[in-house]
Parts: sequence; C-alpha cells; structure tokens
Amino acid sequence: MIKSISLLAIFVTVGFFSGCATHQMTQSQKEALVERVLPGMAESLVEQQPRQEEMETMLKDYLKSNPEIYGIAFAPARPQRGANPKPALYVSRRMGGLATTELMPPNYDYFRMAWYKLPVKEIQARWTSPYFDEDGGNIWMKTYSIPMFGGGSPEGLYGVVTSDIRVSAPRN
Repeated sequence: MIKSISLLAIFVTVGFFSGCATHQMTQSQKEALVERVLPGMAESLVEQQPRQEEMETMLKDYLKSNPEIYGIAFAPARPQRGANPKPALYVSRRMGGLATTELMPPNYDYFRMAWYKLPVKEIQARWTSPYFDEDGGNIWMKTYSIPMFGGGSPEGLYGVVTSDIRVSAPRN
C-alpha cells in the first residue's frame, strides 16, 4: 500500500513539474513550437476545407493540444469583386477557457493587417513584430502566419492561418 501511494506521489509530482515546464517555455521555444505545428494545421485546412462549425472545432482542438499557444485564426482569402468578405475566425484563451471571435471587415479589416497582407504578398510564412491586439486577443503578442494556397480560389489563395504567442510589452 505504501509503495503504491509513493508511486502515485511520484507520478503526480512528475506530472506537475512537467506541466509547469511547458508553461514556462521561452519565447524562442514557443516560436519554434508554432513553426513546427502550424504547417500541419494549414495542410489540414486546405485538404478538408471545413465549414465554419468544423473549422471552430479544429481551431479549438489545436489550442487544447498546444497550451503554450495563445490563439489561432483562419482568415479566408479576399472574395472576388462584388462579393462580401467572410469573417476571420479567431479562437483564443480567455478566463480559463477558449473564446471564439469573428473578425469582420469593415470593423476589423484583416486584409490590411500585417499578419495577413505580408505573408500573402511575400508568399511565405512569417512572424510579425510584437504588437498589442485590441480587437482579437487584447494582449501583447506576436503572430506567425502561413498563407495557404489551393481550395479552388481564382488567385489560388485559400486564406491565412495564424498562431499567436503572448509576449511582454516592449520597453520604451
């Protein structure tokens, strides 16, 4: 009996400390994590082209699997001339849970945001500089964005998927 209690205490202690270690990753470790896991999400989104409900579930599952990441978004490509833009879907950590927000032009014109327009223009994944995101996460963050191509859009762009990590406010 004492032996099994001791083993349980060891497992709980190891689990506790390994859990603490994941939440104390350095910024560069978090960036490396995002760069490793987000391309798989991008590939899944292009292959599956989920409807909004399925998309929300996929984004939430991504955050549940990656507790060091603050938020994730899918922003669809700009529609053809005359069509209304679709909202970007953003899932982030809030008050101990996950919250979903629709970011919609013109109130939130994601087509003009650095996290959207620069990777699309450069046709490659990239990090933003640190910024305070008032409309999505309401925190200081850095965003890693991947432009996704395929999905039958006329220009070939399906959308942009992002991951956000929390950063400290810059010092003046």
